[in-house]
Amino acid sequence: MYENTLSVPQDNKYIFDYVVTALSRPLCRANALSTVACDGKRNYFTYACADVYSHCVSDDVADVVAEALSLGYKNKYLRTLLDVSADNFYQNVLVNVICVFDSVVDKQAVRRLVEPDRPLFLDGYYNFRMGQMKRKWNELSQLVGANRYVLEDNSLVVEFLQYLTEQVEGKREAMSVVFDGGNDYFLFDGGNKLLPAMRTLAERVTAEEEAIVNLVCMRPSRLTVYAKTKPSQDFCDLAGALFDVDYKTV
Repeated sequence: MYENTLSVPQDNKYIFDYVVTALSRPLCRANALSTVACDGKRNYFTYACADVYSHCVSDDVADVVAEALSLGYKNKYLRTLLDVSADNFYQNVLVNVICVFDSVVDKQAVRRLVEPDRPLFLDGYYNFRMGQMKRKWNELSQLVGANRYVLEDNSLVVEFLQYLTEQVEGKREAMSVVFDGGNDYFLFDGGNKLLPAMRTLAERVTAEEEAIVNLVCMRPSRLTVYAKTKPSQDFCDLAGALFDVDYKTV
């Protein structure tokens, strides 16, 4: 029997919840057993499976843990350094886009550090194993911080996001986004095929903020927005500056 435990401090409970949710399907495929516990200070996720599935499970765990560290911890780290307002739509979108834009490279680097067959203390990796990665993030924050006026000026945030969309390869002709009225959204291509959405792993994020981040990274020429009520003015202004947008009520 293969068994392991991962742990996250209570102040990062939202990252712990993401990891547990992301691993639910892979563990189910391996007929694994799992349990969640909390001692008031830390959250623990213990999982076990037959030895024959251990390699698959450890690979899945390593991927999810690397994503949590390279996105969730990065997002929190940059927000702390830059003193970003959690209630500022434009600042939230900008920081989230910065975090996901090179997330594939960051995840690959962090993935090489993860030892999935040993107890996984995510804060331990963050504090003691990710020094080189944090130096890279610190340099990024210094670059943004040196141009702090960009964060304080919505028009400059728009210009920066416009620049990023021009760098995206594989531009899509048309896309649509559907808001369900809650904090969920769905992305579709021009043929109405459901598209996978990236998670920013920000501690507090709205459906509108996360949808814009995905749209910037996918760069559609035309965008149709379906919603029960028209999205916020911030969403409409930013989407209108980046894409050719049409709004439809559902």
